[in-house]
Amino acid sequence: MELYLFLALPPVLVPFSLPFIHPYWIVGFIMGDGGFTFAKSVTQSSKTKDVKVYFSMQMFVAQLKMDVYLLRTIANYFGSGLVRFYDNTPIAQLVFSDKNTILHLILPFFNSYPLLGNKRIQYDLWLKAVLVNLGNPNYSKEKEQNLIVLLTALSVYQSRAQDKEHLAKYLKS
Repeated sequence: MELYLFLALPPVLVPFSLPFIHPYWIVGFIMGDGGFTFAKSVTQSSKTKDVKVYFSMQMFVAQLKMDVYLLRTIANYFGSGLVRFYDNTPIAQLVFSDKNTILHLILPFFNSYPLLGNKRIQYDLWLKAVLVNLGNPNYSKEKEQNLIVLLTALSVYQSRAQDKEHLAKYLKS
């Protein structure tokens, strides 16, 4: 009969964030556990019944809740971002959705520290959508249609069939 002795180890103190990180460390996290997406809101005029679809662009990074300090480290690097926790899931997410953050921090960052592979293709589609969305702040059907085409293509690269199907109903032939 073998006897095993289990020692109780003291808890490890995890810092709020790491004191220094290299930008390519962030690129690695984005390539592995991050992405580029969008949020959508739909309005309908009570008088004309016209439907308008508005989009906001988002970049995110996900990690296990127990590793939230990694997300806070990335947020501290950029000086922006919102860490979200979701019930009934072990995942936390850092989201960047503010247009000034995207324009003045996120885009210059990836211009200096480019992504590679499939994530680069996703970023390039997302970048085109960002430029369409923020290039003219006013709503137009043409802008809406251009965004739907770009974001549908982005959904295909991300294997998000539900987004592709949902966006298709707003695409005018």
